[in-house]
Amino acid sequence: MIQNKIVIGLIAEFNPFHTGHKYLIEQIKIKFPQSYIVCVMSGDFVQRGENAIVDKYLRTDTAIKNGIDLVIELPVEFATSSAKDFSMSAINILDSLSFIDYVCFGSECGNINILEEIAKYLSSENFNNNINIRNDLKTGSTYAKAISKNINVNIESNDILGIEYLLSLKKINSKIKPIIIKRNKSLMSAYDIRQNANRILNDQYKIQELDIYQKLIKYPISFINDFSEYLNYKLIMVASENTNYTKYYDIKEPLSNAIKNSVYDNLLFSDRIKKLKTKNYTYSYISRCLLHIMLDIKKEDVEKLKNENYFAYIRLLGIKKGSEIILKYIVPYKVTSLSPKYTACITNSTSVETNIFASNLYNMVVGNNQNELSRKFIVDMI
Repeated sequence: MIQNKIVIGLIAEFNPFHTGHKYLIEQIKIKFPQSYIVCVMSGDFVQRGENAIVDKYLRTDTAIKNGIDLVIELPVEFATSSAKDFSMSAINILDSLSFIDYVCFGSECGNINILEEIAKYLSSENFNNNINIRNDLKTGSTYAKAISKNINVNIESNDILGIEYLLSLKKINSKIKPIIIKRNKSLMSAYDIRQNANRILNDQYKIQELDIYQKLIKYPISFINDFSEYLNYKLIMVASENTNYTKYYDIKEPLSNAIKNSVYDNLLFSDRIKKLKTKNYTYSYISRCLLHIMLDIKKEDVEKLKNENYFAYIRLLGIKKGSEIILKYIVPYKVTSLSPKYTACITNSTSVETNIFASNLYNMVVGNNQNELSRKFIVDMI
């Protein structure tokens, strides 16, 4: 709480921001009229194992214009990782602020009691001993489908993330309380917007989203295949060093060997994923692994970051004009604008360098032509 105002934490990608996100924020404001909303948001690469369709600064600006008070960047190491790692990093960041009262998330299920029961089951020995779930996962089933099938409760992607948030809160013994807003399925999803992005740009696909995302028409957007040449170059560079790809986070020996077998094939990013895909690996898992190679996210560096509570610093992206009081409640040495004068305050410089590199690569590929160190913190006048 800050000056008698409830503080709500959100975890999001806003890839892109759409009316479903706006609906979620509006529902929070109805429930907590006098509140601040602090969002931990993925940067230029996201959990599906792809680049964000538009950069983090446009998404930050749009989020603030639609009710978010402060946006903090989720480190790229975990923004591009499993739901468990994604959740642990975001929850640890929110918990470290010490003034977050609630964490709110959208849910297809819409029932916090059901999700808490599932979370309790997933942390029990019964789950660890459930051979059927393990077998379903090994044969390529998504986590949500495997869980739904074996516990006879229909849960979807947002529910899975919500369950991971509950597990993370419990694991770190956080005082933050979870609340959920039932997802309005009549609203278009971010996935639908990304799939139709080209039609939106050609002004052939009229949707309600353009009312809040008009800049999408004029702003540089990108897709995963735009990064194909850099990925191919990086794969060859690693192969020339005669080292295994297992040094990169999440990559196990069988996938490393499969990557080696096709390393010299000139493939689009998406075609390489399809070539590597088997019943044992989901599309998103392979895409995340390839991103880790491309962005030089190594296993030993991520493990070190996990030991530092899943983040090395708090990266501020933007704040609403009038909400600057929030900044006074954040421990100063943890905050950075990534300018050189701040880096001396951060013990894990590898994470800083990794995140700067990821953003600079993104900026170069999409044509932003800006150095991440020169990007300005957004103070939105609304």
